[in-house]
Amino acid sequence: MVEHFWFLCRSFALSAIDRNTTWIFGCSSPLAQRLIEDLTSQTEVWCFGRTPPKNNFKFFELNFAQPDAVESVLRRAYAEQPPKGVVFCQRYRPPPETSEIEAIQKGLVVELGPLLSLLSLLEGSAAPLPPRSLVLLSSVAAKESHPDIPINYHILKAATLAACRCLAPRLALHSIRLNCLVLGEFLKAPRHTYPDYKKRQFQNLERFTLEQRICSAEDISKAIQFLLGVDATFFTGQELTLDGGISLLGPESIIRGADLIL
Repeated sequence: MVEHFWFLCRSFALSAIDRNTTWIFGCSSPLAQRLIEDLTSQTEVWCFGRTPPKNNFKFFELNFAQPDAVESVLRRAYAEQPPKGVVFCQRYRPPPETSEIEAIQKGLVVELGPLLSLLSLLEGSAAPLPPRSLVLLSSVAAKESHPDIPINYHILKAATLAACRCLAPRLALHSIRLNCLVLGEFLKAPRHTYPDYKKRQFQNLERFTLEQRICSAEDISKAIQFLLGVDATFFTGQELTLDGGISLLGPESIIRGADLIL
């Protein structure tokens, strides 16, 4: 009877470890919603954030601006079920009248705090199965200057790229891959809902993209799924730019070709 009991306990523990679970931080954005929907056929999705996703997924309420609370929740969730993949979709949106300095300080905590908390947890853990792949999201604004974008956004996205470069080798010691998707302009809502000036921007940008269209949430979701999957097992510390090739053109090239879109 005792041997049977321990066999059941061991079987339960092994089945918990074998479960394919993906954590998603910042699960209320349209992009995260699309990713969650696409992943549900492949993995069990656990969501972390201040607002639960639309559908009934396992949800952990989390204020990313409170590092102690983040670490506590992550420890509890990790003890329950270590993830095989983690995607960091959270973004800091400063309230009106927030200074650039304050926005940068708080933004670093929100956007990089969960990654650093997870790294601390992994380095101090004897868990038999660490995550297989971590995916960060950045922006082409990390490498380019856009006058219409706040300074804090540029700096926070550059910090995300730096975190990918410097943390990937440390995570590799735990057999964990860390990569970063660098996003260009993409549709966050149906195109017809955008104001006219934005629609004109889309038309201009489309002339310079590979498929002459704007990136969609579906495109980004597919790229994330690739980085999470077994086909990307030799990718780590990489910055994959998803902008249809626009970043390959220098500003002068675009200006000289402006007559094509006027």
